[in-house]
Amino acid sequence: MPTIDIKEFRKALGAFATGVTIITTRDADGVDRGLTVNSFNSLSLDPPMVLWSLSKTSSAHGAFAKAAHWAVHVLANEQEELGVRFASKREDRFDGLPIERSESGIPLLLGCSARFECRKSFQYDGGDHVLFVGEVTDFQHERRTPLVFHGGTFSTTSRFPTSDLDVLSSDLAYLLVRAFFLIRAPVSERTSAVGLSLDKVHILALLMRCNRTRATIDEYLRDSVSGPSQQLIDELVADNLIKEDGQSIVTLSDRGRATLLELVTIGQAREADIVTDLTPEEVIVLKILLSRLTGSSAPADRKLLEALWAPAGGV
Repeated sequence: MPTIDIKEFRKALGAFATGVTIITTRDADGVDRGLTVNSFNSLSLDPPMVLWSLSKTSSAHGAFAKAAHWAVHVLANEQEELGVRFASKREDRFDGLPIERSESGIPLLLGCSARFECRKSFQYDGGDHVLFVGEVTDFQHERRTPLVFHGGTFSTTSRFPTSDLDVLSSDLAYLLVRAFFLIRAPVSERTSAVGLSLDKVHILALLMRCNRTRATIDEYLRDSVSGPSQQLIDELVADNLIKEDGQSIVTLSDRGRATLLELVTIGQAREADIVTDLTPEEVIVLKILLSRLTGSSAPADRKLLEALWAPAGGV
């Protein structure tokens, strides 16, 4: 039997798209516990049963091993931030979150696609994980687009074809997020395939515009990356995607420039697919309006926008 490469095995498993759930319980000391899980699955309709697994090395393992009840929350597409929060190592995951309580005292999160309150039926040893099986005692579901996890990153699915969500068509935040995920999806797949995080892509994009010092990169990224920028720079240098001279000037390497251009090309191709139903003038208007919204437009944009919209009565 061939030896299994664990890293490659993990990548292969990542090809299977799953939903994203948060499992919650309350430990013996009355402390609310919760974590993000994508190993959830249905098991039986009669009786209604579900299952999920948890690593034995998880800090929450003890609490769930002793818990008689837990709840499964299937996250909606707009709850990516919640999924990230409960996947982090922060201790205050429930701080500031509106919750309800089940009859057994389990914390219940709001706004999910579906929610299942469960009584633990069995738990089984499964290698480096423990498999939990529970009987569903109560559940709720709403017609919300679910959040998806694929290839090591969050993704999105198609919007439900229901009038219940028609109100979102006038919600600016929803439209912007929806457009972002539609354009980002193929780029995210490629960055995952080449082992690049979005934070590292951000650094490469900064260097595409001009060379920078480590200090200026840190200043630009201080509030927009999830990890220390200096560590990210070191890793990019080690991967030969950027290079640094003796005066701490950081530049793109030939490999880094080629990688970034590939991602830009993928993004542009995706953009071209999405805007096929728009006229060239409408595309220009859309980009100018988004630039104005984010405070990055030039004064000339206003004149161009007025000229484009003049036949419709101006702006």
